[in-house]
Amino acid sequence: MASVYRIIFAPDVEVSEFRKGTDRYDECRAEIFERFKKHKFIGTGWGSLPLKAGMSEAEIRVAANAPTGQIENFRCLCEIAENDLIWMIHKGNYYLFRVKENKVGTNWLREKFGDDADWYLKRDISNCFTVDICEVGNEIGVPGVVINSMSIGTTLRKIKKAPELTMDVWNRKSDSHHYNIKTVPEEWFWDLMTDRQKEGLALSYIQVKYGCIVNTESLKHSTAVYECELIDAQGKRYLPQVKTGTSGNKAFPVKDYCKEIEKMSKELGFEAVPVLFYENEDYGDYESKTLIKLTQKELLEFIRDYPQYISNSVMNAYNLMYGKE
Repeated sequence: MASVYRIIFAPDVEVSEFRKGTDRYDECRAEIFERFKKHKFIGTGWGSLPLKAGMSEAEIRVAANAPTGQIENFRCLCEIAENDLIWMIHKGNYYLFRVKENKVGTNWLREKFGDDADWYLKRDISNCFTVDICEVGNEIGVPGVVINSMSIGTTLRKIKKAPELTMDVWNRKSDSHHYNIKTVPEEWFWDLMTDRQKEGLALSYIQVKYGCIVNTESLKHSTAVYECELIDAQGKRYLPQVKTGTSGNKAFPVKDYCKEIEKMSKELGFEAVPVLFYENEDYGDYESKTLIKLTQKELLEFIRDYPQYISNSVMNAYNLMYGKE
């Protein structure tokens, strides 16, 4: 099975007028990217290190002699192989690259471009991969697991969760059916959405289910305890917390959360209801009479029964996974 990666396209350019922080840096990135598309390759930096495709981690550590935090970059550089897929964002659009050859540690740039290879080297492009290119477009249709990974971590990172979702994007957008994808588990629906979309879905459900509205002022003052304040016609506050991914009760124990909401209710003089959606549904053993614990099943039924309240992006993900009924 193909592996999936993402590159943050932010080269450390040596050319003075194009360096990061200058007005012309984006112009430089655009020039590099146009050459990527023209010559069907992509690249990144670390050309001074003696890395080669296929190196083991032990060999990488000896060759790189770098801080532990950089090892993930170098591991990815060396392990990317034919048919692997790499995501990159440029000018707000997502691009997907299918790797043909890993050229890391070779003299490919010089062989391909001759003296013009210096143009790339001065722009922090030294370790390269030849590729086929597919322009995916904006975030609509990009798996949430990919979008979430773009803002965190090192320059080059492996996206380990649900690679089939990326393969499906390649098949559809390139119209090539290059990857043979078997049955996609329905639970991967949650990997199609971003953290913000999951939070929005949970908040919409609470509003409809419990007849309350969002206090929009509270959106500007979100806390570690709750996402926002929802108020029903009797003045009761619903203070939801949403935790995506696998952290669940470990990230913020349910008991601590409920005690904090109880304390706030007494101090501020209004009835407050704790509402949780932990994506992995790990709510621990603590129980409270007022606590509302949402489930994936409830939210999926909400999408099915009340599509008029669902955002287009979430509805598109639902239809892709479950099909229109």
